[in-house]
This record gives sequence, C-alpha cells and structure tokens, in this order.
Amino acid sequence: MVYDVTRRDSFENLEQWLKEIKLYTPNNGEGVVKLLVGNKIDLERSIPREEAEAWARSQGMLFLEASAKTKMGIRQCFLEVVQKILEDPDLLTNTVPGRSKKMQLKAGKSKKKRTRTVVDDDDDDEGGYCC
Repeated sequence: MVYDVTRRDSFENLEQWLKEIKLYTPNNGEGVVKLLVGNKIDLERSIPREEAEAWARSQGMLFLEASAKTKMGIRQCFLEVVQKILEDPDLLTNTVPGRSKKMQLKAGKSKKKRTRTVVDDDDDDEGGYCC
C-alpha cells in the first residue's frame, strides 16, 4: 500500500485499504506480504516517518519510504517484497497467477542456467508451469 507523505488524508485512508485486503484475500490477509510505502519523500511531508512506521508495525506490515520522482527507494520496495516471498515457501508456491491448487517447486537445470519449475500435485494437468 502506498500513501502520499504530503497528504494526511491519504494516510488516514490506509485503514480502509487494509480492510479491503483482509476482505478479499484468503485467511483474512494472513500469509500476504504487506508493505506500506510512504511516497514523495522528496517533498515537504505532513506525516512523520515515525508515525507511519509505527502504524505499519502495529498492522504487521513492512515499512519503507520512497520517491517515485527521484526513484529513491523504489528498487528497495520491490526487493523487500520479493525477499519476503522467497523466505516463505508457501508464499512462493501460492503466488503463481491462476493456480489455486497446492503446488510444489521442482528445481531443474539447463545447460546454461538453473531454472525453477512449478508442478501441480495433480497428474491430470498437461504439464509444468514455469516461473
């Protein structure tokens, strides 16, 4: 979730957005990597970093700040989410689009590089799903 550090209303709306996440994700949002990003840190802020960070932590969320304009912190936001997904095998296998069945990772090798292929537990599927 992203809010504008220069607009208090965008920060106050986070509560509603978090309710939406919990409503539309399995297990009330448990098992979903949630990251709060304060954007526009290149401008004068109206929400102190400490306030936003405390709110994020109280909701069990990661917290970072960034500036889309200057690109500061943008890469870190993506890397943080990917790292959390890679740390939890269940998150990794359950984030393949269009797949709701329990899946497993099968490590494979090619001549030039290592690949990972996701394979269904079901034998009636036509084949693997590469990620």
